[in-house]
Amino acid sequence: MGVRDEKNGMIGSTQQWIEIPDISAHKLVLSSLIVSERTVTPPAASPGAASPRNDQQSQEHVTVRVDHRFQRNSFLRFLLFIYTQLQTGVSPDVAVQVQILRSDQPVITTSLRKVSTEGMPDLKRLPYAADVSLEQLPPGRYVLLVTAIDRQSKTTASQSTRFEIE
Repeated sequence: MGVRDEKNGMIGSTQQWIEIPDISAHKLVLSSLIVSERTVTPPAASPGAASPRNDQQSQEHVTVRVDHRFQRNSFLRFLLFIYTQLQTGVSPDVAVQVQILRSDQPVITTSLRKVSTEGMPDLKRLPYAADVSLEQLPPGRYVLLVTAIDRQSKTTASQSTRFEIE
């Protein structure tokens, strides 16, 4: 992918393999991870005010960064799709665990979270998204590892991506 900034003429590019999962193999598979950075800007305080006014709200900004470099005071937001192979008349029972690794060692591990299927029109393609706070992590290089477990078929699938905290 290549881009050019219309205002200053600067250009940049990146490349990454895109994996297309083989959903015909009748097993649990995951899409690629799409990652972004969510930042929260506190409301501006009025001059001389002890605290912000009640009608002022924090502002959230989500930025997709192709270089996967994020600020320490932000949140890593990710999205992926879980492709399941269901038996007729059976609802999926899929759980997800998220890990942040540094030097191949887990520094954050979440408990298993059941993927909600309520209101989902297509139970063979389940979206899953979450935010992870980066505030407690020191600057450096990390790996986001997402593992899905289909408890009915007793199969697992994982997807990972690298990122850096500045």
